[in-house]
Amino acid sequence: MELARTLRVALTALGIYDVAAFFLFDVRGYLLYAALPTAVALAAAYLAYRSAPATAVRRRYFFETKVIGGDTATAIDRLRARVEELERAGAGGEELLALKLALAKALLDGGRLDEARRLVEEVGQAIDSARPGRHIVVMYRALRGELERGPAR
Repeated sequence: MELARTLRVALTALGIYDVAAFFLFDVRGYLLYAALPTAVALAAAYLAYRSAPATAVRRRYFFETKVIGGDTATAIDRLRARVEELERAGAGGEELLALKLALAKALLDGGRLDEARRLVEEVGQAIDSARPGRHIVVMYRALRGELERGPAR
């Protein structure tokens, strides 16, 4: 049984015990026999989960886009135009990175792997130097993982 599932089952059982202890003990007993051990168990579970190697705990990221009201080619053209517009204006930042990632995902979905790979590499270099927000990093990791695995078709 994998670590994440074991921790989930153990913490669920601990939660059930906490609810029962709330009704069985007085305030001091509840704090001593339920709340304090729960806090220690949660801290230990968090440390065990975070210190586990990636093979024991799979942390997967997903990035999905939907093209609404048009086809993928039109979405790619519009995203590319917006990215070029922001680059010409000299506006960078997270909006540009997010648009490039959305464009790379649309290219990947459209079967243009080389262009998608090039864009993801550009974004990776920008991420290394700029330190954007977590949502950009999550989208980048998801796309990079999808490119490494190959498109799901």
